[in-house]
Amino acid sequence: MTKDENDLPEENCQVVLYSKSPTARLDAVFSNGVFKIIGHWAIKELRPEDVEIWDYKGQVD
Repeated sequence: MTKDENDLPEENCQVVLYSKSPTARLDAVFSNGVFKIIGHWAIKELRPEDVEIWDYKGQVD
């Protein structure tokens, strides 16, 4: 997993991440500079500064 704040995923890549507050493990797609959350009832997107750590999960077509 990456902790470098300047190291962002490629556009339209699926990632798994831990948010800073509230702490949660989430699946997301990185698009247009934000993490778009998949399958959470309340959190819809996070800015990179709101993410503690992330890792690649796969490519979205």
